[in-house]
Amino acid sequence: MGCQNSNAKLVTTFHPAGFVAPEASMERDLEALLAVARRDGFPFTREKRGHHRPGLLRGGPLLRGGPRHATYRITNHDMLIVYEPSKHRPFNQIAIADIVDVRVLTRKDPHSTAATGASLVIKFYPRPNSPFYNSQKLVANLKLSTSRVEDAHKFCFVVKYLRLQPFNNFHCPMALLWYSLWEDCFSKADKDSNGRISLSELKKVLKLKNCALTSREIEKAFKNVAQKQKELTKSQFFTLYENLEPFPVQCDIFQRYAKEWTNGGRASPGHDTNRLWSEGYLTREELHRFLVDDGKVDSLGVDEIIGSCQKNNDFTTMGRLSFPGFLNYLMSDSCLVSRRVDHSVHMDMTRPITQYFVNSSHNTYLEGNQLTSSSSAEAYINALNKGARFVELDVWPGPNNEPKITHGNTMTSSVPLREVCHALREHAFDHSPYPLILSIEDHSEKQKDAMNAIFQDVFQDLLYTKEVEGEMPPLCDLKYKILIKNKRQREEPFINICTGRSQKGKDIFDAIECGPNYCTSVTEGDFSEMTSCEPPRSRRAGGVAPPGGELAGLTSPELMVEWTKSNQLKVYPAGVRVTSDNFDPRNMWMYGVQYATLNFQTVSRPIVFNASMFSRNGYAGYILKPDYLRRKDVHFNPKTLKVTRNGVSEPLPTTKLTIEILSGAHLPKPNDSSKGEIIDPYVRVSLFDRLGEKSAKTGVTKHIDDNGFNPVWRERMEFEVECADVAFVLFEVQDKDAVSKDDDIACNCTHFHSLQTGYVTIPLFNAEYRPYPYASIFAHVSIQQNNNQPAPAAPSPLQLLETKL
Repeated sequence: MGCQNSNAKLVTTFHPAGFVAPEASMERDLEALLAVARRDGFPFTREKRGHHRPGLLRGGPLLRGGPRHATYRITNHDMLIVYEPSKHRPFNQIAIADIVDVRVLTRKDPHSTAATGASLVIKFYPRPNSPFYNSQKLVANLKLSTSRVEDAHKFCFVVKYLRLQPFNNFHCPMALLWYSLWEDCFSKADKDSNGRISLSELKKVLKLKNCALTSREIEKAFKNVAQKQKELTKSQFFTLYENLEPFPVQCDIFQRYAKEWTNGGRASPGHDTNRLWSEGYLTREELHRFLVDDGKVDSLGVDEIIGSCQKNNDFTTMGRLSFPGFLNYLMSDSCLVSRRVDHSVHMDMTRPITQYFVNSSHNTYLEGNQLTSSSSAEAYINALNKGARFVELDVWPGPNNEPKITHGNTMTSSVPLREVCHALREHAFDHSPYPLILSIEDHSEKQKDAMNAIFQDVFQDLLYTKEVEGEMPPLCDLKYKILIKNKRQREEPFINICTGRSQKGKDIFDAIECGPNYCTSVTEGDFSEMTSCEPPRSRRAGGVAPPGGELAGLTSPELMVEWTKSNQLKVYPAGVRVTSDNFDPRNMWMYGVQYATLNFQTVSRPIVFNASMFSRNGYAGYILKPDYLRRKDVHFNPKTLKVTRNGVSEPLPTTKLTIEILSGAHLPKPNDSSKGEIIDPYVRVSLFDRLGEKSAKTGVTKHIDDNGFNPVWRERMEFEVECADVAFVLFEVQDKDAVSKDDDIACNCTHFHSLQTGYVTIPLFNAEYRPYPYASIFAHVSIQQNNNQPAPAAPSPLQLLETKL
């Protein structure tokens, strides 16, 4: 459908191991449970709160004033948990997308087996302004108690279920959110919770929302709506919000197509905004004309758009789309900057693993830096929630013959291997049915039998146990399986994707002698040395070359690409990256590297590129490599971007990308602060399509003074895309500062092949790459294959409208 809504059928979990209800009846009664969670909620007592490092179920210090009783409900289209009563309104909420884990701990009578109550533990990343937030960005631990064990299991079931839904994971559902904005604004303004807001409260919330109106202009707008009253009701506030024209460009487009309504004398463009919101409409024919001009007529039918995006039944009955319905469509997944097709698996999944890029995590157990941070099972859950299908386990001897995971020879803490394995089994297939690869660095020779026993005992039937001869099996045959890759401590890091053989007398890590079942690991420094065009320098003891010296002679880009077509290669961050920063994974993907492992706990531009790459193909965690990185009869040089077929060498075909940045909506202040001046926003668009970040092509709009509420740019940029398969478009909103460095406001990164054409809404994300609920950019995107011919200048979309209408 063009728009999602809370009544749509929810997505079920991929595999029983990923999510098990305490009672089978809960899944059967899901709709009833959701109704209760949305309407009535569940009462809990919050015993403790605090910021802690993930992995500790014990909470923080006791709350002042003792336990707090509140009702916890699901709201905002199944995307928020809100608790009432609370003195923290309107920040008394938890975004379900920020939840790392939720589980029930049952309390039992020591003198019997009967349960006396339960604790619901919710671990989540708090957002700014949340009462759980602190500057160290630690995970918050919310512990809720109840004497009704069944209520704890029910609410846990609902939260886990909603946590698996696409709208709480990988793309921002703007269509579900924009018309809830006014309620959020009203709640922020209504400090005394009396259901009305005064003039002074209105001025504060408009400044908070970066709306640059003078005091006189606000007073005039207030008087026009208040009708001699001293306070505004919710409906009056919404009327005032409409009059502020929060979506000016979308309003202009709508009125240009709404000929029947405007020609009927009921409105004229640029006037009577409130009537436009309540009375304006597009007929079926006018909507169809817009879809044809926008190039989306084949993707969604007129009746389907009206049925799914139109909330007013009167308009639906007459076959009309109102202006709010039109906004719903423009912010639905049909018009998001990323294409709808990428929200489902659409690539060929029948090839061996060597032919895919894999979403890969480095030192997955760590929550922070490489020297002093904590290790936890929740760090693995976080990586899986971000789509990882390759995670690392550094196994060391632990007490009582129980192996542990830690970063050896550092001050990092440890976590029991068994606890990690249970977390992996529970969450391995929450978001993808395709195989999860465990990369084991085995330092526990004396406890190897114990380690093997844990794997077999916990993973059981999920462990892949078939023998492999020659090439790895097709990816689709490995669904719901866990593969183990073991790194033995020997001179050469030549390792295997383990077959998991469990016959008597055989170690499940028995190595396969050669072939694509092996995976070679190198640091980013060694990789850079091997792919340089310089003669090989002397390598340090231990080297990077596997037996036979396959990698020793790979000193050119072409040879490295050829090697990765039939062999697995893992590149990991250099040891000097003690702060857990990352290399640019694009530089690895362009050489065909399957596993570009990154520190997921540190969000920076490389992680944003990784998230953009693997948000494609239904978030499966596997992306099929382009043919020139797979086929042995085709040769590719990543540095020159030339492809050789049948002895003929020529550059990759280029593509012309045209982006017109039209407007913005509800842009936040830096770091989502509630203080500070109104921002002066501008948009920077960068195209990354060659090796190295310095090769980026950039376009920048002018800045708009004092307007983060509804800035309008209408500026056009053109780019030539050279390597489309590993190209990313980065949209950055920044605040112009005449004195100091410009502040970063928000961003969005989209893979070139994911770009939607026509009018698009670009949802924005914060520095942690979590979505801002309401902030967006409205733009127009066009893509034209160059075919070695100069592309004619395309008219501006608004100029095109003026010409046609």
